[in-house]
Amino acid sequence: MRLTCEPQLAPLAGFSFDHRRLELYLDHYLEVDGQECMSESDLKQAAKRLGIPLWGRILIGGLVLLVGGAGSYVYRVDSKIDRLGQSFTDFQKLQQDFQEKLIFKLLDKVGSQVTGGDAAAAARTLETTEAILESAAASKLPAGPTLFSGAVDRLGKLLPADLSPEIARGVHRLRVSLVVYRSSIERPPRIPSDFHEVIHAVAARPPVVEVPASRLDCHLIPRDLDCIMFIPDARNPLAPGPLVEHLGIENAAQTLDGISWEGVVFLNSRIRYKGGEVHLHDTTFVACTFEIVDSPNGTRLANALALSEPVLALAPAGAPPLAPN
Repeated sequence: MRLTCEPQLAPLAGFSFDHRRLELYLDHYLEVDGQECMSESDLKQAAKRLGIPLWGRILIGGLVLLVGGAGSYVYRVDSKIDRLGQSFTDFQKLQQDFQEKLIFKLLDKVGSQVTGGDAAAAARTLETTEAILESAAASKLPAGPTLFSGAVDRLGKLLPADLSPEIARGVHRLRVSLVVYRSSIERPPRIPSDFHEVIHAVAARPPVVEVPASRLDCHLIPRDLDCIMFIPDARNPLAPGPLVEHLGIENAAQTLDGISWEGVVFLNSRIRYKGGEVHLHDTTFVACTFEIVDSPNGTRLANALALSEPVLALAPAGAPPLAPN
């Protein structure tokens, strides 16, 4: 539904912006009404369709309006956007700052909608936020230093007992979107150049996985199979899983469960986590997608990956927490 808005800010022609002034300008527009408004569903579709051009227009001269009641969100793109294009030099910093403000405002709105009992509005707000994160990930838009920690903190305040099943699923999808976004902008560490093109999955038995090179390209393995397949010891099913260390794995589908990963770099891979035991130590995910089970362990894994925590140890569901290796 198109909304009617009234302009409440002076014309921008001839106004000289510095970093602080533009921040104040954007902060002001986060709270007031403007023209050329769109509903939250319009914003969600625009984010998916336009990607980074939408961010550029918002950051230079647009306004995002967060309006109470039924979760309505509106935004305005100022008609003088072209005139502002050259008015500041620290564009990336401003871009990051505004991105954080927008994501944080949306997540705060979800919290107030959940508290107010408006589940339908909260679900729409989560969908909008997810679309914006997906757009940023596809564009590899640089993130501000506090975006991931602030988003994880806000999602953590949404207590499971207060959430309907629909909202809980939306929160989980948003956590995974944060992980995908983090992976999209992760800088790959240096990986040895020698590699081995893997035709068959590597059978992983305890205690250490031995591979023919320091870099595996798994694109020839069907995507429904793991590049490294963990085969438990039938004689001792409770024995620790194998250790995979100091390895680059590319173009793979890989389930993390049951394996300790140390100094491993996944590139352009599809990562699965089913809620089982896993150890991660200095493991990096670059340009990866993720399938993470919606469970307490899945939440802990998603938060750790979004925050780039160097060490994570997860026990099987119902078991006491593990000490990191």
